Amino acid sequence: SNMKSWEKQKQKQKQRNSRLDGVPSILPSIVSSQRIQDKASSAGFDWDKISEVWEKLDEELIELKEAQSLNNFDNIESEIGDVLFTIVNLSRFFGISAENALRKSNKKFINRFQKLEKKINESNKNIEDHSKRELNDIWDEVKKS
Repeated sequence: SNMKSWEKQKQKQKQRNSRLDGVPSILPSIVSSQRIQDKASSAGFDWDKISEVWEKLDEELIELKEAQSLNNFDNIESEIGDVLFTIVNLSRFFGISAENALRKSNKKFINRFQKLEKKINESNKNIEDHSKRELNDIWDEVKKS
């Protein structure tokens, strides 16, 4: 494809050792992850179909649960990284920016949380006065509105 030849040309031109070089380290890690995967894909290293990415995600989640059961912090961190990497890969298969998707979810959460706070303030109570169950009930109300 066009992308493949462009990456190959770029590698020669800039005398890069790896097809994965040239992703600025200052980028947010989710953006970097997607760029790295795009570059690997343009070199022909990719899954053929999205079903394989789903399988990989299932596998990574099992590995994360195993790491948790062994209570090994380094393994847990590593497996969480692998799960996130695979989620980014899934986004890429859908043609979605994982960075934008997460940014939108952050915004949605902030919005709902602020509505929850407002509801609690209107009842002249503090958030700390509520049980987890009560907070969840208010959260569900806010989600519906």
